[in-house]
Amino acid sequence: MHIRPPKRLVAALTVLCLTLLLNSVATYFNVTRVVNDQNRISHTLQVRQALAELFGAVVSLETALKGYAISGQAPYLSQHKAAAETINAVAPPLRRLIADNSLQQRSFDALIAQIRQKAVFAQHVVDTRQKSGQNAALDVIAERGPALLESIRAIVDEMDDREDALLITRNEIAATSLRATIAGLVVFTVASILLALLVVYMLRREVLIRDRAQKQLFGANEMLRTVLNSIPQRVFWKDRESRYMGANRLFAEDVGFQRAEQIVGKTDEDIGPSARTADRADDQIVMETGAPKLQYQETLQRQDGTTTWCETSKVPLRDMSGTVIGLLGTYQDISARLQYEGELQRQANFDALTGLPNRLLLVDRVNREIAQARRIDGAFALAVVDLDNFKLANDAHGHAFGDQVLVEVARRLEKAVRSDDTVSRYGGDEFVLVVGYGGSESFVTVVDRVLAAIAEPIIAGDRKVFVTCSVGVSTYPQDGADCASLLSHADVAMYRAKQAGRNCFAVFEPVMARRIQERVSIEGGLRSALENGQLFLQYQPQFSFRSGRVEGVEALARWRHPEQGLISPARFIPVAEDSGLIVPMGEWILRKACAQAKDWIDSSVGPLVVAVNLSAIQFRQKGFTELVARVLSETGLPSRYLELEITESLLMSEADEALAILTELTGMGICLSIDDFGTGYSSLSYLKRLPVAKLKIDQSFVRDIPQDPEDVAIAKAVIALSRGLELSVIAEGVETSEQYEFLRRAGCDEVQGYYLSRPVDAGALGKAIRDIATLTEARAAVEDS
Repeated sequence: MHIRPPKRLVAALTVLCLTLLLNSVATYFNVTRVVNDQNRISHTLQVRQALAELFGAVVSLETALKGYAISGQAPYLSQHKAAAETINAVAPPLRRLIADNSLQQRSFDALIAQIRQKAVFAQHVVDTRQKSGQNAALDVIAERGPALLESIRAIVDEMDDREDALLITRNEIAATSLRATIAGLVVFTVASILLALLVVYMLRREVLIRDRAQKQLFGANEMLRTVLNSIPQRVFWKDRESRYMGANRLFAEDVGFQRAEQIVGKTDEDIGPSARTADRADDQIVMETGAPKLQYQETLQRQDGTTTWCETSKVPLRDMSGTVIGLLGTYQDISARLQYEGELQRQANFDALTGLPNRLLLVDRVNREIAQARRIDGAFALAVVDLDNFKLANDAHGHAFGDQVLVEVARRLEKAVRSDDTVSRYGGDEFVLVVGYGGSESFVTVVDRVLAAIAEPIIAGDRKVFVTCSVGVSTYPQDGADCASLLSHADVAMYRAKQAGRNCFAVFEPVMARRIQERVSIEGGLRSALENGQLFLQYQPQFSFRSGRVEGVEALARWRHPEQGLISPARFIPVAEDSGLIVPMGEWILRKACAQAKDWIDSSVGPLVVAVNLSAIQFRQKGFTELVARVLSETGLPSRYLELEITESLLMSEADEALAILTELTGMGICLSIDDFGTGYSSLSYLKRLPVAKLKIDQSFVRDIPQDPEDVAIAKAVIALSRGLELSVIAEGVETSEQYEFLRRAGCDEVQGYYLSRPVDAGALGKAIRDIATLTEARAAVEDS
């Protein structure tokens, strides 16, 4: 028998079941909405996190770019590349997250466009730094960098505000859905145990969903906190009453707290000495005007009392309606950067050894001097000071000693000039002075004082050296309207001072520039002459009174220019010595002369001693004696047929070193002679120690004999001296029969000159020797008759 439940129970159960069913439907619907809302909340947090990462990478890129512009160091390029890679990694996921939001998609496209402009701009800054240096790169950054960064920040803030608004809305919707669900569950519990179990199950499921959402939210917050604590800047945000709503760890530590949470709710007055009235005034201005204050420098006093320099930015915080509700501030400690920039500035503008302004700073000061002179129709002088023979002292005593000399010279120059003049080390042993006109002293007085100061003996350690200087002066505006012209013309004048004997000064004249141009032309042509075989040798016979025949020749270098024809040795030999070309040229002359002397031995001309002139540069060349030995070995010339002529001034300037080299050469069997004797003021006590065999009377003492009594006396004195020292003597430049006859009667051993023969090519030497024999035999016959 089937018992039906009471109608009222059935009705009640039906109503309950319907109620439960409706509540079940409603509860399920609400739970679904909560899940969806939580997913949307999580989605919103992911978008904001991605925006934060993207903007953080842009800020890191900007920081690396500034660092590279200042220092030019490669690690900043690596940081720049890492930031760019972060941007490329974050952008695609962010685009997918906002794929269902057309407004955000448009803002994102604009953001990517700005970032691409930033990348192009960054490459431009890198190129500018590499090509034009620090100042140009910083100028490019200052011109466009802040605007691009602010544009990117504005788009990010706009997108973040939208996501923030969505987050608030979705939180409210989620809360409403949660309340409806809880109400449905209460009804289920009252209605039935079974339905209550279902409600419990649904509640448990809802709790699990909520816990998952809260964990996701907590994870997002932790990520945001991690990001804030990872960036190198200090970050804080305040409300309208200037109470701190939050900060990152670095900021909290700066103001004396161990955790960022400890600062929440406090004001600047609560923090203590690190807060300043000016900071609070800045806060109020930013919040009241709504205008950000970006990247300004200020000092910060830390809790330990130390003061550091910071670069600060403050921007207003706005709610969804745009109302300013507080401000966000960031700053970073730039004390080390400022110190580094100061050191870079010092290194870029001052010489490390002497502390004087370097070439870069000199140009700036000359340009400022020019600008001032233009304004007042004034003038000034620029002087190039080059030390004489500094390389000899440097090589002899070492670079450390040379540095001490340069430091002392710098000190003397600073004392010699006036307080408003400039002393600069231009490079090596060259200094530049900028001397103004006016007052009781002219630039001539200042330069004279410089010459006297440098000429004083310099004592470094236990050594004493004497250094002089040659000074070239150009004046503005007469000798140039810009720094380059003034330096160039002063340099030309300095070389003129060196040619004038050194330890003096010369003022630029236009004719000097023409001479320099000619010298440059000769040097360039001489280099080609060495390569293209335009050089050749001629030989001037040397006649012996004792044997009555030609016993030797002097090898003389000649240059046949393809356009200018024969160029005088007086023009190209000094250029070769100054430029260093005398070294390869001297080796070529030595090798060519030795080979020719060997050919004469094997021919009808017979054996002749070939005399080769040596320059001071050749003589000082490392391995010179080995070179001579190698040339003799390669050409097969016996050493007794080679004579090397060395100037008297070279022997006197490098006495001890010269003695060692000369001894080694004579040990090889080579004959040595002193060229231009009488012009170098030799010390007789030293001369007798030298292993030389011959003295050559300079043609300046032969030219006016026998008419000039002084030249006659000098010639006789040299001949008598050679007799006393058991040396032979030869006179050069004999051009007349009177000179020839005087020297013969005075006891001169050998002569050479135009009277006997001009320098001739090797092939014509045999005829020249025969002509000399005919001439001397005729003179002998006349004497005998």
